Amino acid sequence: MNMPPFPTATERLHVLTDLRTYKIVFPASWPRERVKQRGIIRLLLQHSPDTRPSASELSRHELMPKRVEEESINEALRLLGKRFSPKTRYLNSHISP
Repeated sequence: MNMPPFPTATERLHVLTDLRTYKIVFPASWPRERVKQRGIIRLLLQHSPDTRPSASELSRHELMPKRVEEESINEALRLLGKRFSPKTRYLNSHISP
């Protein structure tokens, strides 16, 4: 969850109204370190449908976290590229006949 529940319906109304403005104004309580989440929400709240990403485009966007499988494969390839590392020797000893 990105935000705690709203204490009042009025506060909820104000936050949602500000998010729907042309400038897409986030509440002051939004954590500053959540830059990626803010960027993703901005993409999804674009007023023009032509500028909003499709689900496919969003899944490949740089702001989205990588998929676990992709990270695992990239890490394995990186490790295999280090010929004399202990991990590569270990993998080779368990793969090779």
